[in-house]
Amino acid sequence: MSALDGLLNPITAKIFFEQFFEQKPLLIQRDQMDYYDSILSIKDIEHVMDLGKNLSNFDINQSTSDGSLEDNLWT
Repeated sequence: MSALDGLLNPITAKIFFEQFFEQKPLLIQRDQMDYYDSILSIKDIEHVMDLGKNLSNFDINQSTSDGSLEDNLWT
């Protein structure tokens, strides 16, 4: 399984490029909240913010499926 297959699972990269890429949206819903943690976790984001880098050229948007966020995670 390629890394892209892992991101898109249960859709394969082949199907994604044939049926979805630049054609129509693809929504993949997961009940497993930590599925993507190995790619980018809250700890990773906090590390970048702690580096003190100038992030003014970047937009960081936070969202959840129900629209709620825990403010204490980002203060």
